[in-house]
This record gives sequence, C-alpha cells and structure tokens, in this order.
Amino acid sequence: MKIDVLIIDDESRARDGLKNQLEVLGNPVNILAEGGSVAEGYELIKKHKPDLVFLDIEMTDGNGFDLLRQIGEIDFIVVFVTAFDQYAIQAIKFSALDYLLKPLDPDELDEVLKKAYESFDQKENAKKVQNLLVNSELENPNDRKLAIKCVDSIKYLRIDDISHFVADGSYTKICMKDGKSILASKMLKYFEQTLSDFSQFLRIHRSSMVNLKYVEEYQYSSGGSVLMVTGQNLYPSEDRKKKLLNKLNQLN
Repeated sequence: MKIDVLIIDDESRARDGLKNQLEVLGNPVNILAEGGSVAEGYELIKKHKPDLVFLDIEMTDGNGFDLLRQIGEIDFIVVFVTAFDQYAIQAIKFSALDYLLKPLDPDELDEVLKKAYESFDQKENAKKVQNLLVNSELENPNDRKLAIKCVDSIKYLRIDDISHFVADGSYTKICMKDGKSILASKMLKYFEQTLSDFSQFLRIHRSSMVNLKYVEEYQYSSGGSVLMVTGQNLYPSEDRKKKLLNKLNQLN
C-alpha cells in the first residue's frame, strides 16, 4: 500500500531534493503533486486529499501554519520541512508533530515515513495540529499546552500548570500544581531541552526539574531541599545548589 504525498515548498531545489531522496529510499510513496506557495498548497490538498503533506514553514505568501488554518479539518499527516527556526521548531515539538531540517537527513526522512506507515491516528493527529495552531496565536508563552506522550494516550498540559518533573527510568513523572501527576513516555532530558527557553524551569538534579514559580521555600536542613507547592520535597545536587539559590533570590 502506497502513501499519497504532496510536497509544498517555495524552493524548487528543496522540492527536487526531497523527491530524489524519497526515490532513493525506495519507500512505497506516491507523489501526487508539488506546490510552491500557501495558495497552491491549499488547492492541491483540497483536490488530491493526500495521506501525508511535506510542508515548508516559511513561504513567500505566508507560512505553513497559515495554510493549515485555511484547510480547517486536518485528515492527513503533516511533516514540516524547514531551515533552522527556533520558534517554529519549539512550537512543533510542543505539539509532538514531526519535522525535518534542511538539508534533509536521509535517516530522519526514513524514520518519519516509518512512523507514518505504522502509527497514524487521524483523530490524535488533528488534535496535535489544533494544539499547534492555538499555541502559535497565544501572546503569553506560559499559556501554551505541551503535548505529552503517555503509555496509551497523548495529554495536553498547560505550561504554567506544571510544578515539577521527576525522572522515572526511561519515563518522567510530571507533577501539576494541583497535585495531580501523569507518567510521560519521555526521559527528563527531553523536557529539559523542550522547555529550555522557559527560564522558570531549572534542572536541579539529574532526576528532577522544577518550575521555580512553584517553589514554596528553600530548606537548609538535611543538606538543602526545595518544598514545592504540591507539598513534595526535592533535593538539589551539590553542583546545582548555587544556581538554584541565585535563581530563587532573583524571584524575590
């Protein structure tokens, strides 16, 4: 069974390069058409009803997010293709969507296609895209929702509601300010990297990261610990105490 694909990118060389790589990989992909603008992309998607769209982010008449807003109901897989754009990549990561950086890496392209073959969930895909579009319109970054992959579902958590993270083997326990928690199917390092632009999040130990906003107090006894708004105590490592205390002092 072949996947029907559209390529939407305003650089003809980028489109040709992607087509060549798809041919070299030998995946069962049927390239329906290609377009070089938001307007062309809209018409092609409506006409061909693809399974997967490789979508450039920045184009001459708008961006890929604009195109998705115009389409409305998203019933296809979206894989963003972009030159390095920190803001756009962060937004895509927040919604657990796939992206490829230019110049394309064949192994990463192959991995994206494998995921498309094996695990496409139309309903969940639409939720991810909707989360991306809502996040991109919010003025306050802390109001954005982070898509969290759990064992059997994806949950969407508002950044400002997260109290702290605790490593649990290859998983991470995410604790909310209201005391609830979920177990995410990602290691703590993933969340540290994803939230690196949010200064209120600080890794205080190899096994924990806190939202400084929800630190109730720093306790000097027993070698030092932070009491979180949830009532839990977390213990910083020796090499991170100084930075933690400096950060907390800046908040006061």
